[in-house]
Amino acid sequence: SGLTNFTSTETNANVGEAINADRAVSRRWQNNLNETLPDSSDPNNFVLRDREGSYLNTGKIIQKYSSIEDVEADPMGFYNAIGFNFTDTEEIYEALHNPDLANRYTPQYFYQQLLAEDKDGNQVRDINLFVKKANQQNRFKALLALEASYSDHASNFMVSNAEGNTQFEHTLNNTMTMMVSAINNATDYDALMAMPHMQHLDIETNPFAAASIWLKSIFDLDPQSPNYKKKKLKDGQPAKLKLTNLSGVLYQQTITKYGISNTDSGNGVASASADEFSKLILDLHLNYAGMPELMRHADKGTSFSISIDGVIDGNSSVGDNYIPIQSFGSDTYMSSAYYKIAPHIVAEIVRSNKLLQYKK
Repeated sequence: SGLTNFTSTETNANVGEAINADRAVSRRWQNNLNETLPDSSDPNNFVLRDREGSYLNTGKIIQKYSSIEDVEADPMGFYNAIGFNFTDTEEIYEALHNPDLANRYTPQYFYQQLLAEDKDGNQVRDINLFVKKANQQNRFKALLALEASYSDHASNFMVSNAEGNTQFEHTLNNTMTMMVSAINNATDYDALMAMPHMQHLDIETNPFAAASIWLKSIFDLDPQSPNYKKKKLKDGQPAKLKLTNLSGVLYQQTITKYGISNTDSGNGVASASADEFSKLILDLHLNYAGMPELMRHADKGTSFSISIDGVIDGNSSVGDNYIPIQSFGSDTYMSSAYYKIAPHIVAEIVRSNKLLQYKK
């Protein structure tokens, strides 16, 4: 028998989203930059061109926007200058100028990256690379979603899933989607309770609703709080529940007897038909990302996850999981777990006592 030598390597796993509308906006912006020709007579033309193609005229942009105050006074103009070609609609203009949404849509970090690129003499040709170097992928995604929501450009709302098959982003409503929509659309907790089909989440009669991490992350349910029963905010916007259709596992690199090879999109497996090892990989990384799979419906091939688009109750950061990952490096994970689990144990005791009262 022969010996097999194994080489230790690093692996990288990400929980990604397939949202065609956002990607279409990103491609359109990049295509616009590639196709734009320099025009020195146009004060709003910020493009230069060489044999490799078009790139941003960073010097001209900085000449017009010489300070962060100039950028913040005209965010839409600055974004258009660096290739983020927003459609000129009232909704987009108001969102970019809304002080309550400043943290979500601020151009500050893109401006800082532009200054760095100009100082280093770099040519900015690739918008996505520019965003990545600025470490602003999440904020860029929010900008893409803003343009996709209010622009006049059409989208076919089709994406490629983990198996490489075409799938619509839209789906028929079910009980879960209707409940999530009701919670997200309610202006406050009282408005939610005004909906007859949601009254099973009444914290006065349902102890498990009172203990729910999801509800306490969406609504301020502390009776001592001045914002009692109002929605909590994330970047000036109400916190929401995020319902995700879990497509499956996509392998971007595979290990064969010939070594590690890169694979194209489509070399994946659906979560409903995953083998035990693929399912383990999926569950590990979904839990790490704070979006574990829900109980799967009988005879259904679709699996869902619900996560909090905001700060989870009891945590201090949007990026924290139910039990913050960094707490495992200290002794605080025990108290974090206790804070999350104890209310559910209390809810079960309250429920049991109510049943005993009915028995009497």
